[in-house]
Amino acid sequence: GMKIWLEPREITVLEDEVVTKVACGNGFTFALTASGDLYSFGKGRSRCLAHGDSTSRRLPERVEAFHGQVVTDISCGERHAAAVVLSGVM
Repeated sequence: GMKIWLEPREITVLEDEVVTKVACGNGFTFALTASGDLYSFGKGRSRCLAHGDSTSRRLPERVEAFHGQVVTDISCGERHAAAVVLSGVM
């Protein structure tokens, strides 16, 4: 299983990015950058990470499904995630 951190940890994967918004669901997190890139991490069994599989990720990974698009907003619920791209498509 995935190691669970019970105390805050610095995540340096995004240290060269400006994170403008973070949204959390039940066991997963999305981060949106100023350049419109979307990253996700957490428990993959929810299939909410948008990486096309159920693999858990301890560190943020770019969501390649939005490659070439500018994500402008994100939202998460207990078992869902949504992203809006510059063209207005959700």
